[in-house]
Amino acid sequence: MKTCDMKILNTVCGMVLLVQVSAMAGAQVKPAAMAPAKVKPAAVNRAPVDTFVRNITVAVKQVMAIAVNPKKSMQHLATLFIGSAPYGTPRYQSAVNINGAEKSLLEKIATNRAKGICFWEWTSVIFSAPKGIMADQLNEAKKNLDSLLKTIAPLAETDEKNHVITLEVIGYINDPKAQHDSLLIKISFTKPVLTTAQQVIDSLLEMYKDGLYNESTAKDATTKFSQALDNEGIQGSSIQEVFTVLINKVAGSNIKAAFKILMNVPWNVDYVKIKDSLPDDQRQEIKKMAQKVVSDYNAQWDAKPVAPAAVTTKSREEAECDTKLSSLLFAIGAAITYERFSSYPNAIIMDYDCKQDKYLVIERAAKDGDGNSYTYKDRTEFEKYSTCGWNYTICYLCHGEGIIHGQYEKAGSWSQWEKVAAYNYVSKYNSGYTVQTKEKCKLCKGVGFRR
Repeated sequence: MKTCDMKILNTVCGMVLLVQVSAMAGAQVKPAAMAPAKVKPAAVNRAPVDTFVRNITVAVKQVMAIAVNPKKSMQHLATLFIGSAPYGTPRYQSAVNINGAEKSLLEKIATNRAKGICFWEWTSVIFSAPKGIMADQLNEAKKNLDSLLKTIAPLAETDEKNHVITLEVIGYINDPKAQHDSLLIKISFTKPVLTTAQQVIDSLLEMYKDGLYNESTAKDATTKFSQALDNEGIQGSSIQEVFTVLINKVAGSNIKAAFKILMNVPWNVDYVKIKDSLPDDQRQEIKKMAQKVVSDYNAQWDAKPVAPAAVTTKSREEAECDTKLSSLLFAIGAAITYERFSSYPNAIIMDYDCKQDKYLVIERAAKDGDGNSYTYKDRTEFEKYSTCGWNYTICYLCHGEGIIHGQYEKAGSWSQWEKVAAYNYVSKYNSGYTVQTKEKCKLCKGVGFRR
């Protein structure tokens, strides 16, 4: 019978200890004949909790040792590819895990091909539980884990390609956007780039081939393919060439799928040049499909009749609003800075509310990655600021929020047998649940805006 995986770290006499906790649900009764025999404790009894603390230390040191060793490639750490994150970064099972915790994950965050560096994150979930039931213990546990990790001395490093960037404990405790509380250990590090840009492009094209050549999945596949290219450091003229060749090939077998790809290429790809590279008959087909999209969009408004009285009232309100909009100092979509002569935005204008005479903006948080927020700004006060010298847009991956929301499933488990009466023992099943997570957007680095 399985025992409960759920664990909490508590402080006793300055030591970080672990105790097992069972959340009671249904019960099973163990027959009297199967009751465990009483065993006299040994004179020296090492608490099992010390083992778990040691397991944490051992695993963290193993990961760091591989990270800083130039003779150890990622093949020593990454095992099975398990898919891509919502923002396109590849995830792998880790060869190094903490005994007593969930399986650890490896994620390639970004690639700098100019410097020949890949950025990786190793993450292990130490604790997860229903939200709020153990918040105090969990906060104390985070402090203890912070103290524990500080005792791990940094290892000798050779260069920036084999480098531990951060070793940290991340706690999602009473997070309003999370359904459960959790504690994670995360190690951010770098390793050298071992593949050429062309090898990566060929591999990704093969991975997303089925989705890109199918008109029903081409749109989503293009988004994931684009994000994967960005994660692998494929940029500039290379990405333009990739999509030019891809769309020409797809158009030869499925012109509708090619149209979906063309309409969803990354912001830094010139889709007009790609369209012009197609044969004349394929350009005409794509032109017809584009015209149909526009016609279908306009038709949904033309098909809705409006009563004459409502038209008169609405037209007057629209005219007044148009007058206000024409007199605004800032246009919708403008990037605004609160600091004089700064070229970096503090907010981007999303809309204008004529009734309130206020700008609706998405405003940067005090710290990147804390999550940006939508707010209304009084026109008179807001127009004291100025626009940036660069054109910034909302990050398409996090929609300007600066953080990415995700989740993972915590499996259910059985508790240890517990004596409840003479010769009667019970074991409780702790149901599984979904753990909500959030982390800094890797595409915009938590800013929410991209130039």
